Amino acid sequence: MAPIGATYAFTGGYAFPGFWSAGGSSDGTGAGFAVLYPDGSVSFLYFSGDGSTHPSPQAVFTQAHEAGNGDEARITNFAGNFAVSLYSSAEHLTRMAASGCRQ
Repeated sequence: MAPIGATYAFTGGYAFPGFWSAGGSSDGTGAGFAVLYPDGSVSFLYFSGDGSTHPSPQAVFTQAHEAGNGDEARITNFAGNFAVSLYSSAEHLTRMAASGCRQ
């Protein structure tokens, strides 16, 4: 089990200010996160219960515009499968991707 309050850093991250959003959901053995970056892209990360993680965030979506106030990234889980969605206020549309993450 990972210690409570453990932190992780990923190399090559974003080094500029802007609109960020993140959400998380658990599958009962770990947790998945959707992160909306200032450039409008969304990535998925998964941490297992022992604290290990995938090598880096995995890109899921990009949009034609930088992230704005009305943009939202969400994540949900059902039976070990995650669904990540992005609402783009500039494009007035929602994208969604679903994937199985059980090992």
